Order: sequence, then structure tokens, then C-alpha cells
Amino acid sequence: MTFSFSGSFISVIGDLYAGGTCNGTFSIDGTVSNFTSAATSITQNQQTLWSSSALNEGNHTLIYTASSCNSSQSFVSIDYLLYNSSSTSVSGATSFFDDRNSSLVYSGNSNSTSGIGDFQGTITGLQKGGSFQFGFNGTSVQVYGRVDNASVGVVDASFSVDGAPSVPFTAVTSNNVVHNKQFFASRTLNPGQHTLIVNNTGDNPVWVDYVLVRGQTSIGGAAPAANTSGSSHLRLDIVIASVVGGVVGIALLSFKESPDKQSTTSRTGIGSCFSPSSSKIRSSRYTFFSIRSCQQFCRASPTHPSTIPALSKFQHP
Repeated sequence: MTFSFSGSFISVIGDLYAGGTCNGTFSIDGTVSNFTSAATSITQNQQTLWSSSALNEGNHTLIYTASSCNSSQSFVSIDYLLYNSSSTSVSGATSFFDDRNSSLVYSGNSNSTSGIGDFQGTITGLQKGGSFQFGFNGTSVQVYGRVDNASVGVVDASFSVDGAPSVPFTAVTSNNVVHNKQFFASRTLNPGQHTLIVNNTGDNPVWVDYVLVRGQTSIGGAAPAANTSGSSHLRLDIVIASVVGGVVGIALLSFKESPDKQSTTSRTGIGSCFSPSSSKIRSSRYTFFSIRSCQQFCRASPTHPSTIPALSKFQHP
């Protein structure tokens, strides 16, 4: 995997699978470091696989090369790359707000907790009667979260923008926990300031993972260090790159919901490991490059060429 970016830090986030460990190398601008995936007895999602040291601000190239795995059942999936960027976003791009962002103001009974499979490893639950208010500048807003398994029951919530009649949401739980579930998507709004209010109208928790805002104005500021606990606002332009046998195609992407037992996204098997979907989230703080289907680096094709180019930018539909 080869990825070019402009910034001063990059981190690789992905999934670890039970059954063995894999070896490889990460290289930044020709400086190579060895990598061995951590051994685990269960699948672990949203794990930081590797992080660079501080880099000089500018253009860099990251190369990952898989060498071997000690089991035919072991592989590593890279879900996304997180890197800082000093560039500002154009008006009309989409912004990402994690559940811990200070723009989400919670009221009533709510609790934030860690969760494997949740974005950046955290999620906030609105308990019965709980709510949050979110002020934003943009032309649309979407809310995503997690739906627990069938032992919990039905999840009910309501969503209102600028005092309009509430839009109800009901999720009937399934056998598996579902991540990246879209709870709400607003109509197109007039450009400017708006307020979203979300209420838990049922008896079971409403788990909020992140909010997307289209049309957010540019935000400046220096890039923080990696793994900050409170800075979770990301700027994004969403594209996908499908890489099959070294052939690259570019198309638009929307996020996929995914149950726990199928990991965070649908996965291809050994021998067809390199068919990623990618979404590039651009930020004055961080850029988030998400490989949404997967890139599995496994014994069957340790040196399979997979190059992610400097992608053309598309507006999210």
C-alpha cells in the first residue's frame, strides 16, 4: 500500500484478527520501521496499528509492505489513515464531529464509554429522557450511531432542526450489534446557523457515535498531537478508490452500517484482499482517509501492489 499526503504526522488504524500475527514494514520517505501485529484471542477493531514520529510539514509518502503471517487464518485490515493537514477546507465540504466534541451539548442522563467498532473507540449513550443539542453552520446534518443486539429491545429517538416538528426514529435490534447506523438525515437547509435537538423518547439507550455536517465553513488552527481526547472535529471530502490488481477507479462513497460479527465492514477473503473503499476526510486539524471495505495484508499475497494515488476531490452527495 502506498499513500501520499501533506502534513506532519500520520497514524494507521485498523482491525486485528485472532489466529496469529503478521509481519511487515512501514516506510515514510524511505525511513523503514518493522511492524508485527499484536496477538489477540478476539477480533479487535479501531486499533492503532502504527504511528509516525513528528515529520516536517510538507509532502510525504507512506508505504506498507506485508511480508508474512504465522497462520493462514491471520491477517491485518487497515480501515483508515489519520493525518494532520495545514490546509483549509473549501466551503461546501463535509465536517465530522465525534460524540465527544464540545459542540454536542448533552442534557439529562448520558454517559460516554469506549467501544470496539465505534469511531475513534468512543460512543455516548443517551439514556431515557436524555438529549443533546448541536449548533452548526451548514446546509445539512446527519447523525450516526450504534444499535445494540436483540437483548436490548427497540430504540426510539426524535430529531428536530430549528424547531421544526420532530422526526421520529425507531430501530428494531437484530442478533448483532450494528455500527455506523444512520439515525437521521436532514433535508437541505438554507446556508447558515442551525440547531439540531435529539431526544431519547424510549426506554433503551440511544448510542451516538458521530455527526456529519455538509457546508461547514473552514476552520483554522494548528494540528494537535495524535490521540487527543477532546478534539474530534474533522473536515472531509469523500471519495472512494477501488484497487483491484493495481487498477484504480474513483467513485463517490457513503458510509456503511455494519454488524459486529461481520467486523466493522464487509471483508473480502484471502486472495482478493485488495479491494478497498476509501473516504478522505480533510481537516485543518486532521485528514481522515478511510479504507471502508478493507485492505487485508496477508500471507497469500504479501507483496501484491496496492497504490492509493493522490485522489481527485469530489463533493459528498
